[in-house]
Amino acid sequence: MQVFSFLTALLMVLSPVFLQAKDGDILFCASGGNLSCVKKLIKDDPNVLFAKDAKGNTPLILAAAHGQNSIIQFIAGQWANWGANNNASNALHAAAAAGHTETVRLILSLVREDPDTDFSRFLNARDTANRASPLHLAAARCDTSTYQLLVSAGADVSLKDAAGRTAANLLAHCTKQKATDKARQTSSGSDVKIKKSDENKNLSRIKNPA
Repeated sequence: MQVFSFLTALLMVLSPVFLQAKDGDILFCASGGNLSCVKKLIKDDPNVLFAKDAKGNTPLILAAAHGQNSIIQFIAGQWANWGANNNASNALHAAAAAGHTETVRLILSLVREDPDTDFSRFLNARDTANRASPLHLAAARCDTSTYQLLVSAGADVSLKDAAGRTAANLLAHCTKQKATDKARQTSSGSDVKIKKSDENKNLSRIKNPA
């Protein structure tokens, strides 16, 4: 029993964040798109808007990562915490990384209307780990729709990530890689057809020897 108590105490010290039940609930409901749950929790206690998980993700960031636009729209109408997580990634990073173009569009619109948030700074924010902006993340997944949307919104195309690459560099590399992979798949498919044809010919010769 004493060993168990010691380990429990040690885990509590080492754990970066210990969420209260209601904090865990708002994070779960926000990421899962349960709007009625989110509304109830915020009505019961508006402080849940400040909840964060162990990585520092807020309800808004988690909703963005899962493309939960109705949740984002509602929370923004209450009090939008557009702050970043422990990696300096914000909701725009989360949406761009997941390929949620319409969520990116919604976030851009909401942040533009938020007088307490610097739009340009938010748009061009870079994470701590890779110095990647939302534009870098869209480019890295060949997401041209989100890429163009961010550029049109004023994203800084000159920013370089930790490896010295611009978003355009990443997009070009991704596009080239996709083309290479497609060519390999096509070639592999052709090889299979040729092999199948040869097998049929051999089978025909066995059945009908000359």
